[in-house]
Amino acid sequence: MKLIEFDKEAKRLHSNNSFRGERVALEESLSLPIDASSSSWEVLRNPERISKTFSFDDFRKMYDFISDILVYQEKIRHHAVITIDHLGVTIDSTTRDLNSVTEIDKALADYADLVYEDVSYYYAADNVDNEKFQ
Repeated sequence: MKLIEFDKEAKRLHSNNSFRGERVALEESLSLPIDASSSSWEVLRNPERISKTFSFDDFRKMYDFISDILVYQEKIRHHAVITIDHLGVTIDSTTRDLNSVTEIDKALADYADLVYEDVSYYYAADNVDNEKFQ
């Protein structure tokens, strides 16, 4: 299987299925770049990127959302621009090497949508640790 090699180790990591925090190798068959309009996020230009603003009614929800997204970005080694404005978080994602949207941007967007939905329910539990927010 041919790969676009973003670093020297991509092919080795792909054959061993050991992506331990290393940059993810993308298969040529992924049709790079993808059609950004296939995302539910807003498509922006110059450079092409996908963007979405998440609004929170509670600081704790926003804090956990951002923390989870930051950990995920480190894991996949793909970093979006995150802007925080009071209780709003805007995420802009693009693949800078191509100045376009790719599958990894879409994966980050899908993950952010899932985390946002998750934190909406998390604090409905009775025994939430509020000490770190006092």
